[in-house]
Amino acid sequence: MPNGRFHPNTPITAQVQAADPTQAGSAVNQGSKLTASQGRHQAVFWDELNISAFHLDMSLNKFRNFRLISIQLRTFSGEIMTTRSQPRIGITAGTLTLLASWSQMACSASNHSIEPKSASQSSSLKSQALASSTLSSLTLINSNKNAVQPLDGVAGHSAQLSENSTIYLGTVGSALNVRANVSGVGSVKFGYDSQANFQIENVTPYAFASDSNGIYKSWSPSLGAHTITATAYSGANASGTAGSKITVHFNVSADQAPAPFAISGLTLINAASNNPQPLDGVAGHSAVIVDNAILDLSKVGSALNIRADILKPGSVQFDLDNGATLHTENVTPYAFAGDNGGVYNSWAPAVGAHSLKVTGYSGADGSGTAGTSRVIHFSVIAAGSVPVPVPTVTATPVPTQTVTPTPTVTATPVPNPLNISSVSLINADSDVAQAVDGVAGHSAVITDNAVIDLAKAGSNLNIRADIANVGSVLFDLDTAALSHIENVVPYALASDNNGDYAAWTPSIGAHILKVTAYSAGSASGSAGATLVIHFTVKNGSAPLPTPTVTPAPTVTAPPTPVPTVTQPPVTGTPMSTAEPSSYSGPLEITKGGIYSGNWKSTPMKNPTIWESYAIKISTSEPVTIQNCHLAGPGILINARYANANLTVRNCSFHGYTPTVDNLSRGRAIDLTVFKHADIQNNYFENTGTPVAAIEYRGNGTTETIKVLRNRVRNINGAYRNTTFVEHPMFQNFVAIGAYTTVGNPANGEIGWNDVINEPGKSASEDLINFNLAGGQSGSWFKVHDNFLRGSFHPDPYDTQANSAGGIQIDGDDNIKASYIECYNNTILQIMNGGMGAAAGQHIYMHDNRVISSAKDAAGAWWPGSWAAVWIFNGYGASPAMSDIRIENNLLGWAAQGGTSSISGAADRRDYDTNLNGGIKNNTEFPAGAITEATQNNEYQMFLNKVSNAGVAIGPQH
Repeated sequence: MPNGRFHPNTPITAQVQAADPTQAGSAVNQGSKLTASQGRHQAVFWDELNISAFHLDMSLNKFRNFRLISIQLRTFSGEIMTTRSQPRIGITAGTLTLLASWSQMACSASNHSIEPKSASQSSSLKSQALASSTLSSLTLINSNKNAVQPLDGVAGHSAQLSENSTIYLGTVGSALNVRANVSGVGSVKFGYDSQANFQIENVTPYAFASDSNGIYKSWSPSLGAHTITATAYSGANASGTAGSKITVHFNVSADQAPAPFAISGLTLINAASNNPQPLDGVAGHSAVIVDNAILDLSKVGSALNIRADILKPGSVQFDLDNGATLHTENVTPYAFAGDNGGVYNSWAPAVGAHSLKVTGYSGADGSGTAGTSRVIHFSVIAAGSVPVPVPTVTATPVPTQTVTPTPTVTATPVPNPLNISSVSLINADSDVAQAVDGVAGHSAVITDNAVIDLAKAGSNLNIRADIANVGSVLFDLDTAALSHIENVVPYALASDNNGDYAAWTPSIGAHILKVTAYSAGSASGSAGATLVIHFTVKNGSAPLPTPTVTPAPTVTAPPTPVPTVTQPPVTGTPMSTAEPSSYSGPLEITKGGIYSGNWKSTPMKNPTIWESYAIKISTSEPVTIQNCHLAGPGILINARYANANLTVRNCSFHGYTPTVDNLSRGRAIDLTVFKHADIQNNYFENTGTPVAAIEYRGNGTTETIKVLRNRVRNINGAYRNTTFVEHPMFQNFVAIGAYTTVGNPANGEIGWNDVINEPGKSASEDLINFNLAGGQSGSWFKVHDNFLRGSFHPDPYDTQANSAGGIQIDGDDNIKASYIECYNNTILQIMNGGMGAAAGQHIYMHDNRVISSAKDAAGAWWPGSWAAVWIFNGYGASPAMSDIRIENNLLGWAAQGGTSSISGAADRRDYDTNLNGGIKNNTEFPAGAITEATQNNEYQMFLNKVSNAGVAIGPQH
């Protein structure tokens, strides 16, 4: 018999020749026998192996139309190399392709006979095979390359998904799969998080996200913690005897994998307490030793150690002062002066200048592959090391007749512990102080009139108030544009989670920061002196925005907004948005309070929809509706003309098809005339306008409107049995309009909403529309961090139905439509255009991503695609439009026949009418086709941003 070697992952082809099935039981090949039992044919056969060019030829004569139970290959000693189980595959003339995934090994075989096997013997064989198999591990697969994917992205490194490992999507990509490494089984069942029966695989490779003949399908894990289980079974479809099981907990991060054996930081340790020791001695401040740091022993003590922060090396080597002290650590914590099971040894550094070089290695005792060394320089000083000069006392002659009066002793003023000395810039990625000028070791203190260059300091930042433990600290950025209270150290402008700073990117331009400490929590008790810092933010050589010139008020200055205590990010378990099995009838609320339940509206009645509602608000007292499901064809919450003070949170809204011809679905929340609206963490599907906030009658300070962290799918304002031309519908996500009675609110906000409309399933116009409404000069209306994809009319191919925008400023009064800032939004594939202004004053749109392929999923052009951004005078109102700025955005808007792109590219219209030149300094999306995949990737980027910011969208328990 010829010998050969199988190579891992080499296809093996078995040629099967059909014959007469009546020959069952006769010799099929050189004496082999085929037997039948219980109405179906089972065969265990061994045929002559002819291995050539990694192909296996197997001639099976005189049978056909049998079910293939398994093919087993044995070594010359008879050991099972693999079992290929493929139930329900009929053997006919043709080719059967297998995949050999075992390691290289020599093999040989001779002729074997087919012997009859009883059912019990067959089961016994399966159990023995299962017992001999081992489900040893899980391997990460790159489904684009159809190959194993090392977790750190380094070829040759481990691809094993081990306990508490991390998948870094920034390194390995999002097209993945996981393979269970096992042989000799009938099937493998995978569980994923709470899904015990996520996937069952009957043939190798046993792929968590399935495969097609060894071509792995793609799986993109969501960010966060996950669990995968894999269980081997003797039979197909998770039947028979259960064998070994493996469970792996792992995390998914959007970041790039740390460099192998790279030292991420060096932390000063207080050896007396075994805790990190802040370098300035202030509890809660940074303990990371940066280059050129100064260790003052009078502040940090003399019982110290230094810990190397590194992920899973074999060893870490410390070199202090070029070989003066050498030490190698093989287990965590990796301590410069050693430790005993995590109890740090004490080290008192010598006064003077030092350098420390730290290197990680793949092997123990400084062996194997070395990572990149980290070198820091630091100085040590001690109290008394610099002598304080003693003044010389000169005796004064005593006059003979004059008595020298006793000098008045003046007590040295005691510094007020509530006075904040400084604020420091923080790198939110590394959670350490960030040099303002970007030079490692330089000062992170933001001085008055400082300039922060994002190109040098980075864009994921925060600001810390440098003060010891106090009751609370109030931050006021740009006159309450961002007002935040911190009750525990570290006191961070953009908040933190036990010292893990939240990321904040300051807008380009000039800012004023006021910081005040209080003796009690929530900005109460005694107040210290307010620290006021002016600073400017720029990004490389990009020009700074033109300052907004605001006319002085004619009567009185606007009232100072009352800061509110910022709540921690919404957390918890997402609530189910599936409809409940039953609803109550419509509810009318006539008294303030908190209401929970499930309500459905009544059928519509001609000629209006206003009396078809699930809930009707008939009071101006504060009403909270929470943890609810509301459904129906009409208005789901009708608060028209109630001057409502309404909070809606953790609710699901389900729109139904209109029950009357020539009528459309009702709005989800109708706030025609209201004084306060707080719409947070809700879910809307197939409704009319989710939030229609039309006439504001609030107090202009504490009463406002906030629409935050909602998830919206398929806004649908289509009329029943009518056409768009007959009944043009104007349904939005949020309609802010006609604030004509008392003016605009302070602190208005629309943020972190996830809105997706699909063609053919939705019918909407402008997603966020301001009409005769906006913010105040001292408190702009903020529209930020929203994902807005798709706005289509009922027939998206109708050339007359091309009116839609992602964010639109409208109205025939430019004073009312003013003071609106739109930033960090993603706007995709709107039927007409991305964002712009047809009215208003003091509009600032910056740092948004505005992108559209202008094509359907099949590649056909949508009609009516216009432009990414625009400024034009749509109403001719007086005074004229002014101070409209659309700057520093990423623009990529495809338009058939369009030419006004930044670079002049064909079929692009990144901008259109540019009144007064306010569209400038924007970046063009890279040249080339913008595809459906491009837009899908934008959504994944948004999800990553949401996860990194710790934001929870949609209803939460």
